[in-house]
Amino acid sequence: MALSIFADFAYIAVPLTYDKKSIVKILSHINVGIAGQQTALYEALFLSSKLFKDSHSKEKIAILLTDGIDNASSVPLEVAMNRAKSNKIKVYTIGIGNAGEFNAGILREIAQGTGAEFFSANSIQGIKDIYTRINQLEKSKININKYEKKTYYFHYPLGLALMLLFLYFWQRNTWILNK
Repeated sequence: MALSIFADFAYIAVPLTYDKKSIVKILSHINVGIAGQQTALYEALFLSSKLFKDSHSKEKIAILLTDGIDNASSVPLEVAMNRAKSNKIKVYTIGIGNAGEFNAGILREIAQGTGAEFFSANSIQGIKDIYTRINQLEKSKININKYEKKTYYFHYPLGLALMLLFLYFWQRNTWILNK
């Protein structure tokens, strides 16, 4: 997972990671208008595609969530879509708000052009339902290696036992010699 944010420009807030907690933490600090007031939609698509360039994942999925029409991109739509297609990225698009606030045709074109689907939502519950639907469509198993640092304390009692054994033989030998 990764998180890129866009408005006047697009930028990567969290690079590719398996750490969901870091993404949630960053999301909690994002405010509306943090990157400006316009919408650099195609630039966000291009930047997100760039994130996956070196990924060896079998499934590459991006979710483009917007409430606006592109009016600030420095990258043309065709270039951004070609980048997504060449990196074999499915781009699910979600338009939020009323139908006139975002360009459903462009979002549908992006989604269908990359083998994904377009969704529209006008409530938080609607967005949750869409994410649930995408999760059902894109099931993939992730192998995460967990490493556990183990600290062994056996050497403390072992050292004590060896010291007591040494003292026992030393005392026994000195007692026999004194007889």
